[in-house]
Amino acid sequence: MAINYNSKLLDTINKVREGKDQSFTIGYNVSNSFFDSKSGIVNPNLSAENIREEAVKSIQVWANTFSAMYASNKKVKASLSFKIVNTVDNKNDLNIQFTTSSSSESLNVSNNIVKISNKDVWKSSDKIIGKNIFNYFTHAVGRLLGLNANKTFKSVMNLSSIRSLDVSNLITNTKVINNIKIKYGTLRYSYPIVFGCTDPKSNNYNPKATRSDKSCVYKN
Repeated sequence: MAINYNSKLLDTINKVREGKDQSFTIGYNVSNSFFDSKSGIVNPNLSAENIREEAVKSIQVWANTFSAMYASNKKVKASLSFKIVNTVDNKNDLNIQFTTSSSSESLNVSNNIVKISNKDVWKSSDKIIGKNIFNYFTHAVGRLLGLNANKTFKSVMNLSSIRSLDVSNLITNTKVINNIKIKYGTLRYSYPIVFGCTDPKSNNYNPKATRSDKSCVYKN
């Protein structure tokens, strides 16, 4: 099974390793379905403004994490920065559509669309009653940035434990940081990360690959 990652983000980080400052633009849109009287999720613990704010915060927390990890150092004299814009455009590096669904699943993430179930009771980060929409948004954005959902340890990428976690400062979560390093490496070296089959004995060997993506194929 091939490794999942965001190819545009990896390309951008590889350019940083070349010594070139890079900016990664994330565009977003919050659907009006959130505020609809029938399909919406607005309630006393979650206003329309709260929903927009939590969506932006969920993107910003990842932007802060990646920016801190890929800042200029003694080895690489370049940095990664992020720009967040309230528009979905082909010029953006990543576009995220936040919307609602009538599914029994609290969250569904597919094709850059984040769907929140209107069957659940949601809340903003500062309220008590309901599911914290910021945590679920943050999980979803992490998946769109190429990080895997998991059920083995407590982190923002584990939905089973997400309700009780403080995910406002991901840079302190070693599980999250290690997950990012597996996909995108560090700035302790200047060579690019290229995923592919690294076994010369395979039928799809990629001589340019620097990391295995477990995609090697062998035929008799």
